[in-house]
Amino acid sequence: MAEMITEKEIANMAAFLNYIYTHYKERTAFSFTAGNGQKEITYGTFAADVDALRHWLQNQGYCRERIALIGENSYNWIVAYFAITTTQNTVVPLDREITLGEASRIAKECESKLLIHSAGYQTFADDLANETGIGLLCMT
Repeated sequence: MAEMITEKEIANMAAFLNYIYTHYKERTAFSFTAGNGQKEITYGTFAADVDALRHWLQNQGYCRERIALIGENSYNWIVAYFAITTTQNTVVPLDREITLGEASRIAKECESKLLIHSAGYQTFADDLANETGIGLLCMT
């Protein structure tokens, strides 16, 4: 029978990450097709990847900011989402179908300081940065 998680143990996203790292470090968290094969990511690796991006965001001074996020459904998108939310920042998710004009308006109205994007959105990100002055970070 699975162990019950108490509300106190998962009071926020950072506590949740610590919990899964502590209790399920070696278990597979994600399994997906990569290239010609299947790739598996453990909870331990996931927590370490989130932690690395979280530290980068903090070292760059991103705390209590609004950070936009755009990209394909991917492991990197999930890592970015968790890193943003565990640094007391707010995620501004941008729909993959959004126009540059709509994204520009949202970024300005939300006062987003950074756009984290997948490599497939590099041109879009560059154009948005030129229009708004937003900082850029490619998920790769």
